[in-house]
Amino acid sequence: MGDILRYKKPGNESQTLIGRFKKVNDFVGVSGFVVTNFSGENKYVFEEDSTTEQLHFLNNSMGDMDKSSYLLQAEEFIRELTSDDLQKLILSRSINIQHKIDPTSYFVELCETYPDAFVYLISSELFGTWIGASPEVLIKSKGEEKHVMALAGTRQTESQVEWTEKEFQEHAYVVDFLKERLSALSVEKMDLSERYDAIAGPVKHLRTDIRFNSDVSDYHIVDKIHPTPAVAGIPQDRAVQHIIENEGYERGLYTGYLGLLGSDSELYVNLRCMQVYNDSISVYVGGGLTKDSIPEKEWEETQNKAKTLLQIIDLM
Repeated sequence: MGDILRYKKPGNESQTLIGRFKKVNDFVGVSGFVVTNFSGENKYVFEEDSTTEQLHFLNNSMGDMDKSSYLLQAEEFIRELTSDDLQKLILSRSINIQHKIDPTSYFVELCETYPDAFVYLISSELFGTWIGASPEVLIKSKGEEKHVMALAGTRQTESQVEWTEKEFQEHAYVVDFLKERLSALSVEKMDLSERYDAIAGPVKHLRTDIRFNSDVSDYHIVDKIHPTPAVAGIPQDRAVQHIIENEGYERGLYTGYLGLLGSDSELYVNLRCMQVYNDSISVYVGGGLTKDSIPEKEWEETQNKAKTLLQIIDLM
């Protein structure tokens, strides 16, 4: 039996492909639908064939981080930021809920609720069943014309509270990181948009678009910029190592990337996602910590982000 791949690009109709996912060492020369985990160590490419699609459920071994545990973890991460040369860290958590859903029906509801997001349903015995609605472009290209995005800082959509210096700084870290990494790839002329508010369902973010021309392959660009400070931290290598060693659980495909890779690519960061099990779900949420972060407010941010997925099934 085969795997499942359904996806909908923003403003487009949903697509269904028949075939199976295959694990590969890298994406050099690859053209098609790809998926990675957070660190990029695990890479998968979808190969079409004539198999019959089937849902694949792994055993649910995810724990649920309660509020007190999260606040303690956040305090530890912030102490690390004030005592070391780390400038930003992302702390994420999983919300494990005993609730059975129909992945196919839920995918349809996500498509209808978030027409401007990249919505997907993927299922394979290699990684189980995942569903998401991501607002964040990792790279979009048409030949040598390319577009990347800095997305950081979070507020409830209806909030009238002004953005703080902490959130502006958090966003600036991502912009500066992308400019630095692109410059290292000999990208000289970058067109940066003004910073603006981007609505993503129940939350909004600070966003800056960066457009440029380059003959460097999209995979080599992505290999330089992922994981960005929006999902890992600054500096990149130290932040990734700290998260893997101290976050307390395995992120899996959460904060990896997925989408179409080729001469015309459209790849998204795997945010606002859940892993589906036979009779439960694990929703993944996170937020950026700096030395000025307040753990209680960071907890509230993760709760608001969870609403993107949970409000559809009346669980939040």
